[in-house]
Amino acid sequence: MDPDFKTKILLVDDRPENLLALEAILEPLDQTLVLAHSGEEALKQILKSDFAVILLDVQMPGLDGFETAALIKERERSRHIPIIFLTAISKDEHYVFKGYTVGAVDYISKPFSPDILRSKVAVFVDLYRKNEQIKHQAQLLQLGEQRERERQVAELKAASERRYKQLAESMPQIVWTARGDGTPTYFNERWLDYTQLSAEEAMQLGWYAVAHPDDLELVRKQWRRSLDDGASFEAMCRFRRAVDATYRWHLVRAVAIRSETGEIAMWIGTSTDIDDRKRAEEAIGLLAEASTILASSLDYRATLADVARLAVPALGDWCVIDVVDDEGEARRIAYVHEDVAKMELLRDL
Repeated sequence: MDPDFKTKILLVDDRPENLLALEAILEPLDQTLVLAHSGEEALKQILKSDFAVILLDVQMPGLDGFETAALIKERERSRHIPIIFLTAISKDEHYVFKGYTVGAVDYISKPFSPDILRSKVAVFVDLYRKNEQIKHQAQLLQLGEQRERERQVAELKAASERRYKQLAESMPQIVWTARGDGTPTYFNERWLDYTQLSAEEAMQLGWYAVAHPDDLELVRKQWRRSLDDGASFEAMCRFRRAVDATYRWHLVRAVAIRSETGEIAMWIGTSTDIDDRKRAEEAIGLLAEASTILASSLDYRATLADVARLAVPALGDWCVIDVVDDEGEARRIAYVHEDVAKMELLRDL
């Protein structure tokens, strides 16, 4: 492979001044910069060329950044291209979450440090060059000198894996990899810290060992379906955090990396903690449903009994509601227990 080989970087923004600024920031990398002024133009460029990384603006007329990224990820040839979102407007956590959901590797808000952006792009350029070198070495193996070429490919692959692991360790998410059959091959330190498992235990037990029992069967089926058909895997699952033995919701995603023959060589996955967001959504839904119940009738005994049934098991295993009457005495209105067999005990208490 030519050592002077230049990779292509796709810059997508509808504002010419922003593209000009990105060109100035990335010029020291000495790579080929391809400009696109819209999502539609970006998709046309991807049909013509391979890119090491895509810098994609979120707010654009027509196809916005999220829609463009989703279309890129749908196409087999381009779905593995790293996408970095750049935005000066959509800084809300909802948009950041949406960016990662559609497959972004990073979500950067403006103004940003030129040096940091340039260094992040340089990592993906380097990874792309290493992967191209591996492909080139594979072609040389077919021509002869098999043993020597295999050694060189092994060295390049090891270097690429080291760089990937360095990148994985720097990410704010749990990152893991698996073989084509789903057998775990790597978990980053964030997972080991979360579960307090050793690297050896993590390889043997996988993430099933800390998944919530109520989520396990459904997640197993979804993962098995992805292993069978090679489709991207996505599921929500609760994982037990070792430090306090609590279960927190995670969004688990994985994509298949295929070999030149089309077989699945490995899976690359991430697990993002969405517990705070999910619990907030559940709390809002519970409050809304309780408000509807309370407004449905003037019979406060009936409505409070319905609220008690709504609270179990959403807020606890049991719920008792007492009211103080006009004479200042407390009267039992409702009592509910998750276990029907314990209702009589709860009534006696």
